[in-house]
Amino acid sequence: MLLELAKSADGSFIPSTENSIAKFKKVKIGETILVDYKAKRNVQFHKKGFSLLNLIYQNQDKYESFEGMRTEFKLKAGLYELHVTTKGKTIYVPKSMSFSEMDENEFEELYSKFIDIALKHFVPMDRQDLEDAVLRFV
Repeated sequence: MLLELAKSADGSFIPSTENSIAKFKKVKIGETILVDYKAKRNVQFHKKGFSLLNLIYQNQDKYESFEGMRTEFKLKAGLYELHVTTKGKTIYVPKSMSFSEMDENEFEELYSKFIDIALKHFVPMDRQDLEDAVLRFV
């Protein structure tokens, strides 16, 4: 059962959608439920992350495809799993950065790493100038 909850002023949690209210009513008084906390993602911040990547892609000439560049950003940011083949070779497999796969804190950390990578390898400007450029690009 997936419930969307909001924290109220008194510190308690209440259902925040009609669907969650209906599900919440099924929980008996005194019944304990297990909650797997995951912060809801901010769609605008997700768009900002992809705007950063698109801005860098459109102003570089190293990569032929956006996917190739995005994969390198993921690898440089540490967003990968290591797999060892039967022949003992280590393969780096990029993880997903999809909206449903990462919570807000994870994506914020990844975005910060992407900014660092862009500054180190692609754009000769300071952090604030790049952040401003991304906001204008969104």
